[in-house]
Amino acid sequence: MGAWHGVSTNSTGQVTRLILVRHGLVGEIPSALGRLPNLVYLDLSENELTGPLPPQLGRLTNLIQLRLQANQLEGEIPAELGNLAKLEQLMLFGSQLSGRLPPELGRLTNLELLWVGGNQLGGTIPPELGRLASLTSLSIYGNDFSGCIAPELPDLWVTETRLPRCGAEGDATSTTDPTPTPTSDTTPEPH
Repeated sequence: MGAWHGVSTNSTGQVTRLILVRHGLVGEIPSALGRLPNLVYLDLSENELTGPLPPQLGRLTNLIQLRLQANQLEGEIPAELGNLAKLEQLMLFGSQLSGRLPPELGRLTNLELLWVGGNQLGGTIPPELGRLASLTSLSIYGNDFSGCIAPELPDLWVTETRLPRCGAEGDATSTTDPTPTPTSDTTPEPH
């Protein structure tokens, strides 16, 4: 199986990388991917995948990078993704995901990159996301967030959402322009 294009295995033949960018994949992401416990990198970006994100992806506890951007995914981001304690990159931008950001994502203390812009997410930003101490890159533009940014969240959240800080006096906190749409050419390579 390790000889298949886009599939890497370890010495015992277990799948560790599944990188199928721009492969013309269609249909839903199979929930059976949740039965690949040694998977470290999952990149199915820039395909024609539809339907919801399977909650079974939350079983991939060795996952470091989850890249599903630029598809036609819909539905909510599963709370089960909060189980991916080793996750460093979560890239879900450019689909049709809706609902709220799950507060369970606040458990991803190794998360460095969170890109969920260009979806249909809404509601308030959960204060639990203030626990993302390793976060260095955030892209949540092009959604419909409301309310205010909790004091627990760093200024990065204020800048990206253009929402005021909760409890701040006066007008909304000044912000910069939203981040431009990321492309696969600007996304970090797996390491």
